[in-house]
Amino acid sequence: MADHGGRGLGFLFGVLGGILVVVQGLIDLVRSAFYLAVGHPFVGLGWLGATVVLVILGLVFIAFAAYGASRTTDRALAAGVVLLVIALLGLVLLGFGNGIIGLLGTVFVIIAGLLYIVAGR
Repeated sequence: MADHGGRGLGFLFGVLGGILVVVQGLIDLVRSAFYLAVGHPFVGLGWLGATVVLVILGLVFIAFAAYGASRTTDRALAAGVVLLVIALLGLVLLGFGNGIIGLLGTVFVIIAGLLYIVAGR
């Protein structure tokens, strides 16, 4: 029973983290529209690129959180490793320095990955 509880909590943290990363992407979309409206096309297109990356990354986080919450413990272990690796690579390579919401979402995904790894053992 503790195994299912760990996966349920991992699912909650994973989905919440993915939603927060998507929200950060949508905030960057508004920022991009502002810069494009005031006549800074290169800055606006840069923020538009960040929007695309963050929204896709958030959806990947949500998908793997749902995959890890499924029936078997092997799936929980695999999803935990993938969530942990993608979140840490995102922190190192992307930085998520443009917003605290994306950073908080990534921390939640790291917690979800650790919970899935513990539940999958």
